[in-house]
Amino acid sequence: MEYLGALSNQTYLYTVGALAALYTVSAVIYNLFFHPLASYPGPLLNRATPLRYAWALATGNSAQYAHLLHEEYGPVVRLGPNHLSYVDPRAWRDVYGHRGANGQEEHAKSPTFYRALMPGAATNILDAGREDHSRLRKALSHGFSEKALRSQEGRIQHFVNLLMSKLASKAAANEPVDLVEWYNWVTFDLASDLVFAFSFGCQEKEEDHLFVKLNSDGLAPSGILVALYYIGFGRAADVLTSGLQKMAKDFFAELGRLLQNRLDEKMEKEDLFEGLIQHKDEWARLAFALLHRA
Repeated sequence: MEYLGALSNQTYLYTVGALAALYTVSAVIYNLFFHPLASYPGPLLNRATPLRYAWALATGNSAQYAHLLHEEYGPVVRLGPNHLSYVDPRAWRDVYGHRGANGQEEHAKSPTFYRALMPGAATNILDAGREDHSRLRKALSHGFSEKALRSQEGRIQHFVNLLMSKLASKAAANEPVDLVEWYNWVTFDLASDLVFAFSFGCQEKEEDHLFVKLNSDGLAPSGILVALYYIGFGRAADVLTSGLQKMAKDFFAELGRLLQNRLDEKMEKEDLFEGLIQHKDEWARLAFALLHRA
């Protein structure tokens, strides 16, 4: 009886393995020869399975990898079985425009690439759907008016001058510098000043602010999550996401604190956040209540 039980288990494993192999071979054959995108150029592995491009996503090299493929295959490349990449400007309106050339509705954003790291997280302008994106864009437009941009020029120049001064000091002392780190610091110093009404002071202190560190720490895990969704392992990605809840909660808690401090500023400022404050009633459901749930 034990022998029959072992044989039964072995037969079950063989059957499952055979079915998995049959499914994989069938999917590869379909993707290569019968898929609606089968005629588009691209590497054999990319056309057959999503694994190669998923690896590029997980390792943070997707943009560089796509660029190399375009240099080899031309303006249209099949990055994955269901994924085309265009660098021809004629495709811009059809792919990203509000309406296509024939008047059809715009393409919705793919949930593979546009999804919140934490369930219930506040909508942002990159991930937002059409309706929410329009509201946020309208509110943000205040900070990009000619008047606002002119008023911001001096502040931008201040941080650029500080960067040049710091680099000159390092050069005079013959000290090695990580330019990526310094460019990151000046970017966050400037962005925090234009959004939160104060600078993180990364350049002055020559170290990451807590918000910068939390943001950087989340980049690598986010790439892995996107890669898992890309190959159809969304459930596995959701399990991993649950393990990142502490990181996500810390990030949104810090973001909520910074935004609340900005709201507490009673003086009107010509920065990127002022327009959001002036139009707060139009998008209230999008942001702060969700942020403070973190």
